[in-house]
Amino acid sequence: MSDELPKTKVTIFKRDYTVKGQADPEYLASLAAVVDAKMQELAKPGGTTDVTRVAIMAAFNIADELMKSRRALDAERQHFDQASRLAASLDLALQDALGQFQKPATPVPPMLELEASDGMGPAQLGEEMPE
Repeated sequence: MSDELPKTKVTIFKRDYTVKGQADPEYLASLAAVVDAKMQELAKPGGTTDVTRVAIMAAFNIADELMKSRRALDAERQHFDQASRLAASLDLALQDALGQFQKPATPVPPMLELEASDGMGPAQLGEEMPE
């Protein structure tokens, strides 16, 4: 059995390369397509044709895009964290407010009491009377 990593063939800037790795071949091909597109963009007619220079410029541009994306993601995480803290504060305030309404109220004494003539004691309004 071979421990050699799987190989995937890709084409970047009209050159074929073999990439070794465990990653999905379709994913590797999509990465190669991004690099190829950036190199093609930078080497448009009238631009440089030096492959090394185009590759360095492409790497620099892709790194710039990555850094901008990371900064944007960090900013979104901060907004999310801030919103989560606010939601937690509102939840605590709501629970506190609801807790005040759910506490047992002081019992209200009955407004009327009827004395049973059979000596069974007072009956409160709303209670069923014995027959």
